[in-house]
Amino acid sequence: MKYRFYVLVAMLLPVLMGQACQATADAEAAEAETTAISTPSAPPEVGLATATTGRLPLRRQTNGTVRARRRADVLALQGGPLELSPTEGRYYAAGETLLRVDPAPLALAVAAARIAVTNARVQARDLTVRFGGDPDVDSTLTAEQLTTVRAQSGLAAAEQELRRTEFELSRTEVTAPFGGWIADVAVEAGQMVNPGQRVATLIDPASLEAEFLLLESEIATLGPGRR
Repeated sequence: MKYRFYVLVAMLLPVLMGQACQATADAEAAEAETTAISTPSAPPEVGLATATTGRLPLRRQTNGTVRARRRADVLALQGGPLELSPTEGRYYAAGETLLRVDPAPLALAVAAARIAVTNARVQARDLTVRFGGDPDVDSTLTAEQLTTVRAQSGLAAAEQELRRTEFELSRTEVTAPFGGWIADVAVEAGQMVNPGQRVATLIDPASLEAEFLLLESEIATLGPGRR
């Protein structure tokens, strides 16, 4: 009989404990709900703004094209390896160097031409003396004699060659004709270029204009200075 009592208590004990726990949880939930209902919420924050009258700008998304009225192709005037090339996206002031072809070969040609001029002048002095003139005074010879002296001494040809090589040397460097941004660089430093080859494009930022589509009803709302 005693054992049966213990078994009955053991079976009822979990049930009684579960009911007690459920009652405690229900009481705590009811207390929390009562607290939440009784606690007043904070008032919402309200901001103030000053209203002004005016015309609202027209905002519309559309497709268009931006182009420059003033632009120039940067061309290599001499052929050879490119020693200096323009930088993509950089602004260059008017007169600033854009590109330079290796000037060494033409610099040697200029030096050789100057030596040739010096030697021809020595020959011209000797011929002037032979014609009975003063080598330091051209007026002692007739115009025909002077022409003969310059031709026979090779002075005329040597001076012409010197002018040509100096001109060619000056064309190894290209400067900006106006201030602008560099775009579309096609050749980098170290690469070979040919005379007349396009290296880049120079764009004047002050000449940019945009072309886009608008409705006919929107054109009347536009004007100079409007955005």
